[in-house]
Amino acid sequence: MLYAKALSDMRSTQHPYYWKGMIASFPREMIPEAAFEERELPDTAASVIFKKAVSSFKEKSYQNSIEQLKEITVRFPKDDITQLAYYLMGDCYSRMAEAGDEGLLKEAVSAYLLAVMTCPVSEEAPRGLYQAGRGLFIQGFYYEAIAQMNRISTSYPKSSYVQKGMVAKGIIYFYQKKYRLSESALLKVVNSDTASDLEKGLGTLWLANSLHMEGEYAKARELYKAVEKGWPEHLEGS
Repeated sequence: MLYAKALSDMRSTQHPYYWKGMIASFPREMIPEAAFEERELPDTAASVIFKKAVSSFKEKSYQNSIEQLKEITVRFPKDDITQLAYYLMGDCYSRMAEAGDEGLLKEAVSAYLLAVMTCPVSEEAPRGLYQAGRGLFIQGFYYEAIAQMNRISTSYPKSSYVQKGMVAKGIIYFYQKKYRLSESALLKVVNSDTASDLEKGLGTLWLANSLHMEGEYAKARELYKAVEKGWPEHLEGS
């Protein structure tokens, strides 16, 4: 009798509907961060302060970094370095918000959007929109997050962040339970010639999740196998 019950329990946990319920109940995963990347800087008074701000950022002394970045925006409003200062300020607030401070997360989103509004032609602008959308997603503002990701493809169609934003849209649609829209967005990434290997791997994983929730279990299973084989790192925290 006990053996039969155990066998029944085991079979129930192998049923697709069981896993469909499990996936829906999982804690919400985060959209990957688009981190600030260092670059060669001209030798100017503004760059000297900016380098100090980057050092403070690396040392996790974010408040010091913010003060140094604000100094740049006040003293050198027309310097090219100032554009980077606005975006790195958003990164500082974003990192400080990782401790769970919702107020700092709102500051981060505001800082990114201010940076885009102030410096729309900066090469950092698409990353700023992506990070703003990511912050809105973490707060649960799904429609607003989608809007920022859409701005990347419409305002910066040649940016390398277009595919990254498309993956993010797929993830957001998944949590909105709009699985068909999620599938559509993620298929564009998986079948793209311009998406990076990292983006294709993450897109494949979330495409599998969406297909599973749609009841396409066989297709989802093959995609999970592909992720396990080609991008096992994506499964570690999933």
